Amino acid sequence: MNRWNAIASWFHGMSFREKGLVIGCLLLLGGIIIAKGLVVPIHTQHKKNLSSIRQRVSTIARYEAIRENSDLVDENLGWMKKQVENMEAGLLEGNSAPEAGIFLQGLLKPLTRNPSIRMTAIRTLAPVKRGAYTEIAVQLDLNIGTTELAQILLDISRQPKLLKVRKLHANTGMFPGRPMQGKETIIVSMVVVGLSGAPIEEAIVSEGGGK
Repeated sequence: MNRWNAIASWFHGMSFREKGLVIGCLLLLGGIIIAKGLVVPIHTQHKKNLSSIRQRVSTIARYEAIRENSDLVDENLGWMKKQVENMEAGLLEGNSAPEAGIFLQGLLKPLTRNPSIRMTAIRTLAPVKRGAYTEIAVQLDLNIGTTELAQILLDISRQPKLLKVRKLHANTGMFPGRPMQGKETIIVSMVVVGLSGAPIEEAIVSEGGGK
C-alpha cells in the first residue's frame, strides 16, 4: 500500500501537462498489449483462413478442369480400350506356351505349300516373357525363290494374328538333289514371332530374355 500511496502522491504532484503525458503513455502501452493479445491472433487466423480458401479454390478449379475435359478423357479411355481389344484379338491361341507354338506353326505351314518352296525344318524356339505376355517364336528353314520369299513375307504381314519376322538370314544356292529348272533359289532361315497370353515356367526364362 505504501508503494501505491507513493505513486498516487507522485502523480498528484505532477502538473496537468505531465499527467496527460503519463496517461498517454499508459494508453499507448495498453494499446500495444491489446494488439498483441487480440489483433495479432486474429490476423494469424485470418491468414490461415485465407490459405485454406485458396486451397479450396485451387481444388475446385482442378475438379472443374477435369469436368470440362471429361469428354476428352472418355475418348482417350475408349481409344485405349480398343487398342487393348485389338491386341488381345491378335494373340496366339493356346492355354500354354507349347500349344501357342503349335498354333503358330499351323499358321506358317500353309504359307509354304508351294511347289517352288521346300521347307527343310520348322521348330518352336524357347518362349520369352514380354511383360504381361509371352513371346512365341518359330524358326523356318526354307529353300525358296526370291518371288516366293517376297510372297511369304507379305502373307505373314497380312495374318489376323500379330506376327512379325524377327530374324532373316539368306544365302543363294540350289535345291540339293532337285534342280529348279535354272531358277535362282535362296537358302533362308527366318524366325517368326507372335504374342500369347499363356503362362510359361519362370524357371526356364528370364524377363525379356531367353534361357
